[in-house]
Amino acid sequence: KKFSNRCSIVSCGKEFKLKSHLARHYAQAHGLAVRSGSPRPIMKTRTAFYMHANVMTRLSRILCRHLIKSKKAARQPSFVINTHLVRQEFILNLSGKNPTDLKNILIYKKKQRGSVTKIANKLGSPGSGPHEWLVLTPKDKLPKPERIAFPKPPKAPDGSLVYERVPNKCIDFSVKDPDVTILPNTTITTIGSTAINTQVTNLSTSSSSSSGGNNSTSIRKRPHEDINGSENG
Repeated sequence: KKFSNRCSIVSCGKEFKLKSHLARHYAQAHGLAVRSGSPRPIMKTRTAFYMHANVMTRLSRILCRHLIKSKKAARQPSFVINTHLVRQEFILNLSGKNPTDLKNILIYKKKQRGSVTKIANKLGSPGSGPHEWLVLTPKDKLPKPERIAFPKPPKAPDGSLVYERVPNKCIDFSVKDPDVTILPNTTITTIGSTAINTQVTNLSTSSSSSSGGNNSTSIRKRPHEDINGSENG
């Protein structure tokens, strides 16, 4: 008959070829120690204890909070607490208090942290109604600068701005002014501009002559020599 090294835990039921593998499985997976020569596991007896803090210890945690630092000690097990210094500080703080004050110190005050349901419901929904940081500040309550370099002119009843109009600087040629010199009408001609002006004049003449008979005008293109001159000339 083949012996099966199977784990006897109900939720496990794994099988192993060797008994040593099964014992190692009990120790690592389930925290149990197996007797030699028997597949039945035996649970180690763990000492359970309950540490009850007396009244003086609870008072010292409150009065000497700056020395004990209970939160730091709970998060860091290697944190060292100087018990002699705590005892001296506790005796000094306890000397000037009566039993009524000590009872009031030991009263547990539960902090109102709010339920998880209320906090979860408020996530993503800031609430109804206009928020203060979204409401625009009225113009009359806006902070004004101490000095305005270019103040805005006042407005008329029709909405237009009221300001002193600046007169236009127009030169009146009818009034003879010794400081003003009027130049005669002079024409500046160049080789290129003469050819262009001649072409524009011919085009305007041909269009005006043909407008009396037909609406369609025929424009004759001038040769290259007439416009730019011949190479020999």
